[in-house]
Amino acid sequence: MEKDTMIKALIQYEMDVLDQRDRIVKMRYQVDKGNLEAAVRAAREFAMSNEEIYLKLKSLIYLMQDKRPDNMAERIGTTESFPSELRMLSPGVWKFTLPPLFSVSAKRKIYSEGKHIYYLVLNLLMQYENKGERIPQIDHPLVLFRHHICTDTAMPFDYDNIDSKRAIDAMQGYFFDNDSALDFDLHHTAVADPEESYCEIYVIDQGETGPAINPKIEERLN
Repeated sequence: MEKDTMIKALIQYEMDVLDQRDRIVKMRYQVDKGNLEAAVRAAREFAMSNEEIYLKLKSLIYLMQDKRPDNMAERIGTTESFPSELRMLSPGVWKFTLPPLFSVSAKRKIYSEGKHIYYLVLNLLMQYENKGERIPQIDHPLVLFRHHICTDTAMPFDYDNIDSKRAIDAMQGYFFDNDSALDFDLHHTAVADPEESYCEIYVIDQGETGPAINPKIEERLN
């Protein structure tokens, strides 16, 4: 990468980071004036912009090192500060350990939320198979999201305000070919964590005629 190009990219990155500082100052004034609703909106915008800044930095590092990864999953589907992994817990049960999921945004035209999570899950799947472990197609799996929320650093979220779709999209073609509602079961749960926020995803083979609903719950519905 040429020196001038590198400096230009770093200046642009610096401007992006400064914009984030301005958002923090704006939030502080909004809270001081009692406009908490506007502060929450600004905080969500801040969180979403943070992901874009993070992805820009990862791309910039590769350019500075003059590296050209083969695909997007190798380029941005990694984590420097969080030990993400995919492993098989037992036959028919796999577990992803991921950073916390980002909130969704109505402004999809200017922001692609969950982009990092999509490529992170995809990269973990590719690495898993590159080690010689085959990921089987499951006829009707259960996909269970278990969200750990550290209430000292993060506010509990509404389930409809997080983007789990990106992780499911990345699994398509591996654990299942079709992600329609009739092809797998989806469940979300959350627990308070005293140390940090992160997300676990369990993919469970329910068998050929596995229950779509927990049997104890299904009994109460009939």
